[in-house]
Amino acid sequence: MKKIKKTSTLLAVICLLLTTVLAGCGSNENKEGQSASPGNSASSLPQSTQSSDYPEGLSPDDKITLKMAAPDQGFGTAMFELAVGRFMEIYPNVKIELTTSPKITEIVGAKVAANDDDDMFDLMLGRAGFNPNLIKSGVVEDLSDLMSKPTWDDPNMTMGQDMMESSRELFVYDGKLRLLPADISLISIIYNKKMFTENGWNENPQTWGEFLQLLDTIKASGKTAPIAFAGTVGYLPWLTNMASIYHNGWEERYVKREQGIYSDPANIAPLVKLNELKDKGYFLNGTEALDHTQSQMEFLQGNAAMIPSGSWIENEMKNAAPADFEYGIMIQPTNDQSVDPRYIMGYSDSIWAWAKKPELNKTWTKEFLRFYYSKEVQAEFIKSGGIPVVKSVQKDESLTQFASPFNQEVMKLLTGNVELNLAYSKLPPDKLAANPKYTDADLKVMNNGFLEVYMGIKTPEQVGAAADAEIEKVWAEVGGR
Repeated sequence: MKKIKKTSTLLAVICLLLTTVLAGCGSNENKEGQSASPGNSASSLPQSTQSSDYPEGLSPDDKITLKMAAPDQGFGTAMFELAVGRFMEIYPNVKIELTTSPKITEIVGAKVAANDDDDMFDLMLGRAGFNPNLIKSGVVEDLSDLMSKPTWDDPNMTMGQDMMESSRELFVYDGKLRLLPADISLISIIYNKKMFTENGWNENPQTWGEFLQLLDTIKASGKTAPIAFAGTVGYLPWLTNMASIYHNGWEERYVKREQGIYSDPANIAPLVKLNELKDKGYFLNGTEALDHTQSQMEFLQGNAAMIPSGSWIENEMKNAAPADFEYGIMIQPTNDQSVDPRYIMGYSDSIWAWAKKPELNKTWTKEFLRFYYSKEVQAEFIKSGGIPVVKSVQKDESLTQFASPFNQEVMKLLTGNVELNLAYSKLPPDKLAANPKYTDADLKVMNNGFLEVYMGIKTPEQVGAAADAEIEKVWAEVGGR
């Protein structure tokens, strides 16, 4: 397996799992159809500059109107409004109509279904409306050429060089870059940093044994339960760090969905470890009955020291967390010996463009994307609680100063020696991918299997066998391997 160092990755299955969770991560009023106004940049943020010369192929005589869609959810809309407003300041010949809404997925989905090229958005600043089948329909623009363009801030660096490689590679379909990564979130164990510091608990266990020792220490203190989780959402796989299991050849077999892959010891190992954690009594009583918000409230109120979640939790729970609450992020050490690099899971939203627009529209849309990844816009994203995929931004202390201490910790982790397995991010063989049921073995059987194992309904081996049976049914429907 090819290793990707100093970076993170996206998990396609997790992206699907997170769609409903992240859709509810905070929202504001519906700004549908609103055309953004210029001048939204805060004086404390870096100001981008642009030569009066227009890029090749573009002219001030171009009178262009672009339509863009963006979510009004956890990170708000300030970054989108800043990007649109400032771009129209720099290029007065361009008008951008920005639609933001908590229901942007439904809005874009309706336009995709209508298939009206004139009415359709030029650019979706989020994954809303996208599915791989649209690529075969010829409506998803190829964005590969952007990777050879210079970044907005440094003419000597290309966008491809400055964008996290693994994030970018995960959006390559049929050999072409069809989407751009919009952000990055790490998925791991989130812990109560203040509680850990006050009690001298180990914030960086390196092995499974050290992790169990930490949980023993927390449990023995009698001050709190070691772990809480939400039984109504699929976060349990993150607790035992499935990413650290899937390497040394397992990935290639998984991508091909070989026979018996779900019963493979590598696949059921996280379930076995989950059983061990339960048998040792490390969980908050009744945690399996809690929903997403309830479990996080138990964590914030100090009733559990840790919770499997993502780096978005701080922004998501900003109105509920105590004023002095401090978050920490921990890489779950499922290995028996210390390893370098370490493995962690990740998630990213993405950006895509409609291919059936006039060529001039598409050229201007791509120029907008160059600006979108500029330090000025990405600094606003950091202020909003986001974590950018632009490497130069992650390392620029003049920009990361706008991040919370927790997000600074996350960005520092991203620039360290961290790897993630790409198995869940990759599409299976085209023949299997043509049947949308191919995700059922992961989304329904395996994901539900974690809770079933926790509740004693099934054994890890039974879950693996059920997932194998499910994928074989899908293979049979497409005529077999």
